[in-house]
Amino acid sequence: MGKIHIKDLKSIKSLEFDIPVSGVHILTGINGSGKTTLLACLQRLTDSYAFQRHFRTSSNDQFDNFRNARIRYERNGAHVEYAYRNTRWSPTPKSGATLLTTMGYNNAVFISSSVDRFYVQNDELNTQGILAAPQFFKDSMNEIFQTTKYSNLRRKKLDGKGRGYGRWNYGFLMPAQSMGGQNQYYTEKNFSFGELLVLNALFQLENIADNSLILVDEIELALHPKVQVKLLHFLERQANQKNLTVIISTHSSSLIKKAKKLIYLERNAANGIVKVEYNCYPAVALQSMAIQEEVQPDLVFFVEDDYAKYILEQLINYYFINLNNHRRPIIKILPVGGWPQTLRFTIASANYLIPQNTRVYSFLDSDANADMQAIQVNANRSLSQQELLNLYNANQNRINYLPITPEQGLVELLNNQPHTHIQPLQDLFNEVFDISQIIIDEQNRGLVYSANPRQAAKMRIPYYIEQIKNLTNREENYIRIKLAEYYSSHYCPNNHPELHQVFGPIFN
Repeated sequence: MGKIHIKDLKSIKSLEFDIPVSGVHILTGINGSGKTTLLACLQRLTDSYAFQRHFRTSSNDQFDNFRNARIRYERNGAHVEYAYRNTRWSPTPKSGATLLTTMGYNNAVFISSSVDRFYVQNDELNTQGILAAPQFFKDSMNEIFQTTKYSNLRRKKLDGKGRGYGRWNYGFLMPAQSMGGQNQYYTEKNFSFGELLVLNALFQLENIADNSLILVDEIELALHPKVQVKLLHFLERQANQKNLTVIISTHSSSLIKKAKKLIYLERNAANGIVKVEYNCYPAVALQSMAIQEEVQPDLVFFVEDDYAKYILEQLINYYFINLNNHRRPIIKILPVGGWPQTLRFTIASANYLIPQNTRVYSFLDSDANADMQAIQVNANRSLSQQELLNLYNANQNRINYLPITPEQGLVELLNNQPHTHIQPLQDLFNEVFDISQIIIDEQNRGLVYSANPRQAAKMRIPYYIEQIKNLTNREENYIRIKLAEYYSSHYCPNNHPELHQVFGPIFN
């Protein structure tokens, strides 16, 4: 499809936008990020009056002047740029205006949050010509508002409103209880704001041509969150049936959380440049817009201990910076305990503790995989082991393993030519200490460790941390984080396939 580049218009210094393909797209961002301005530029694709309607000017040149604004449309190497000159928006080149007709849309409809209420005068309205509303309106209103009352919806051609099939030509009514043998009705002036908003939208959608562009600006203002979601699902079905491209501008956290295609506008207050993030994770958008109670992470990862948390954080950072730099969700990593406890807590929390739209996974140390395999092949496993095995088998889609056993990997790294790590660690900590001397001293003390290399490593790491703490006066958590960072800097560059295997199914 095409592209729009907006420059020096209202609060926007620069905004580049790739016009999306069919489907329902949720467009969000804080106030002043350019949502409504962008919708106006999209409406211009088929409506030559869109700029005049949305970018109001004044006769006094000192007010509402857009002399520096530029709106550029591009497609397949061709372009046309609109600039404001003498009360008009003129294209350059003039012949380029036909480019907009090649964008693939038969029509572009703008549905706003404003409502034209039909306060019908008594001499305009009589009971003649009141007919049942078309089935499309009755079924759609019932679906969106989750009721059956709109099965009785009526519609009447309004006197004195002119010819044609426009929203202004018709009024909707609902029958009330008969009085004195006469039918009684409630007219639109007694409909709710939300009902009128949806009716206006349905009027636009009833006979919309296939391959059209529907632009919805904050229609959720008078709708309950549940109704907002029902409207979203209704629009998704309409878009699928008619190959529509629907773009909904909203601040609604309900719509943002339910969006399958979320576009986030982030405006830099310092320079006015608006960054567009496509297929954005909901929590990324909500963190700058919603109150804290509304912001939930996109993903929660449970791990065994703090060191596993720090290692996982480093692996994820490397993955997104070097291997997948398109979309990054909001992630919360929480230590639980040993791997059986972590496994149990992952499954239990997903059922009652974690919000519905947050995905939950465990990341167990790699040695837990060997333990689980041992349980599987053990014909004499205990009841507790059988319970763990049942949980594992039923929830394998939630269970992941770190590609390393964190402590063992670090011990092996530091014990391999310890003198080569002296300067890099001093640079990383910005402290003077000799890691090789710590390792040699530890070896000379002849401390007794487990014969299991994994268990021995878990015993060695606290010794390293304690010695570094004594030499640098750094906090233990800081030392753990830095050691995780150091190990990851050696592991990640040489293990791209493993990182893709672990994170690709989750983040792609």
